[in-house]
Amino acid sequence: MGRRLMALALAATMIAPATALATLGPDAPASAESRYQIGRRLYREGKFAEAAAEFKAALAVYPSAKLAYNQARSAERAGDLAQAIEAFEAYLKLAPAADDRAEVQALLPVLRERLQATYPEVALTSQPPGAAIFVDGATTPLERKTPTTARLRPGAHTLRFALEGHQTIDRSVQVASGAGATVDVRLEKDAPQAPPPAVAAVTPPPDVPPPPPEGLTTLDWTGIGVAGAGVAALAVGVVFHLQMLDDVDTAEGLSDAEYAMQEDTLRDDFESHQTLTIVGYALGGALVATGVTLVLWPEAPPTTAVILPTPDGAVMSWRF
Repeated sequence: MGRRLMALALAATMIAPATALATLGPDAPASAESRYQIGRRLYREGKFAEAAAEFKAALAVYPSAKLAYNQARSAERAGDLAQAIEAFEAYLKLAPAADDRAEVQALLPVLRERLQATYPEVALTSQPPGAAIFVDGATTPLERKTPTTARLRPGAHTLRFALEGHQTIDRSVQVASGAGATVDVRLEKDAPQAPPPAVAAVTPPPDVPPPPPEGLTTLDWTGIGVAGAGVAALAVGVVFHLQMLDDVDTAEGLSDAEYAMQEDTLRDDFESHQTLTIVGYALGGALVATGVTLVLWPEAPPTTAVILPTPDGAVMSWRF
């Protein structure tokens, strides 16, 4: 009720087009100015529909907020609410900073409500009831579900009826001015979903031993590592063997007196180098043999090389 009173108060300020400026402006085409003056005269004579037509024709030639405003007021007085709404919307676009922008924005919903009240009433029913109704592709349904009524502007419309568990139906309806219409639909239930196909039991294939791994296995890499350690041990044995030979050369190069003085030291060095040489050769050989065995004969039973030191060197034995 308050919104209607506000709209009436606003409309009361729109009894006549603006007359503060008798012309459109110096840059307006002569044709637009002529139609503007004719529209003002027709409005004063109470010929509102004719005045709206003149203002609209002038607006097509010369976009002006004043022309859009006068067209809207003339159309509203003539009862052409659709044209009034369109012209007021054009006015807001042409004059985004207008002083009366808030008042015009408040008037537009009232005009739309008045316009919809003039539309024919269409009865909407469905079997079963309770269907949501979507008009002309809208994503939001009408507030009320079937059975209900709705006012639709004259012309062709597409109505969609949707009910959970039922097939959606679209219906076309032609609404004539001043005449009602009825749309009744029967909604079929959704087809029951077929049960999933039975899955035949699959007999697992017999156990098949996995194929041999491609490339080097862990055992192969272990054998390579062990053989590499053996090569390193052999290298150590070679170093101490050369040191032992150097001890012999040093002893042979001494005189008898010098040798007598250094005999104990020379003998200790020689025996120490000799022992390390034997251990290096024995350990290196054992490790190399073990590594080669692991690489070339992976299915062989575990082999263990045992090295036992002796007073004269070391003894290596194998355990299988």
